[in-house]
This record gives sequence, structure tokens and C-alpha cells, in this order.
Amino acid sequence: MDWDDLRNDWQSRIEAQPAMTRPRPDARQRLWRRVRVRDGLETAAALLMLPVFGFAAVWLAQDELWVSALFAAALVGALIYIPLRLRRERRRIPEPDPGRPVLEFLQAERSALEAQVDMLRSVARWYAGPIAIGVVGFFVGLAGFTLASLLYTLLVVGLFAAVEYANRAAVRKRFEPALEQIDDQISELQQES
Repeated sequence: MDWDDLRNDWQSRIEAQPAMTRPRPDARQRLWRRVRVRDGLETAAALLMLPVFGFAAVWLAQDELWVSALFAAALVGALIYIPLRLRRERRRIPEPDPGRPVLEFLQAERSALEAQVDMLRSVARWYAGPIAIGVVGFFVGLAGFTLASLLYTLLVVGLFAAVEYANRAAVRKRFEPALEQIDDQISELQQES
């Protein structure tokens, strides 16, 4: 079987697979649509909060409240970085193209899934961690070490832990099975060639 036969028979081969291992045609689209919607919401939130913390950083610096001003400036940096990183990673998602070799598409899809898994597993380092540290530092810098700041810190730590848990669960439930399906398909195509 050559690559042209693979491209022409792709859909018929998928229909011939057992239902357990057969990827649903819309499963890929639903997964990436979910990812894009979440990215859109996170980008919108970042863009809405950007002027708030930008203004706060300038205002606090003028009042010489340096600790809170520095944490607000760090939050501004994080709020700029997050949408840029999300956008960069989304460009890796391949678009289905019937003229493209199946194996090449699957390898690109696998690469995009691995990038998403890496992002979700490292969310504490590049996303939730900087925001949690920033908002706690900002609040404690303004309120001082009080019971309110302690409770706020505990709330932020709890939210941070929940985000970390949810992302790890998403990797296990959505992305690892998708990677296994693609690995099976790649292996099958490589054996046939």
C-alpha cells in the first residue's frame, strides 16, 4: 500500500476499525474546540485585568508602595505572557488537509497534543504560580500581615491547588487517551508502509 492509497482509503480504514479504538471524527474537533474556548476565556480575562494591574502598578509606585507596585508589575508581565504563550501553542494544531499525507498529519497532531499536555503539567510554573504569587504579594503588600491577608492567601493556595488538580485530571482523562489513539494509528500506518 502506498501513501496515495492510504490517503484515499483513510476514511474506509477508520470505519473498518473496531468501535473501541476507532477515533470519532468529531472527537478531535471537540477536544480542540474546548481548548480554544478555554484559551479564549483566559485571554479575555488576562486582557481585562491587564489595565487594572497596570494602573495599580503606576499608582502604587507613585505612592511609594513598592512591594505592591512590584507585584502588580509582575502580574502585568504574566498577563501579557499568558495569551502570547497560548497563541503560540495553538498555532501548532494542524488543520486536516486531504492532500497532506496521513502519517504527517498524525505526527503533527501528536506534537500539538504533547505541547498541550506539557502546558497543563507545567501550569504551576508558567501560569497559576506567577498569578498566585502576584495576587498574594499584591494583597499582602497593601493589607500587611493580618488575619484577612492570611485567609486570602489560604484561599489563593486552595484555588491554585484546584487548578493544578483539574489540569492533571484533564491530562489523564482527555489528552492521554487521545495520544494513545494517535500512537496506535501512527504505529499501524508505519507497519503497513
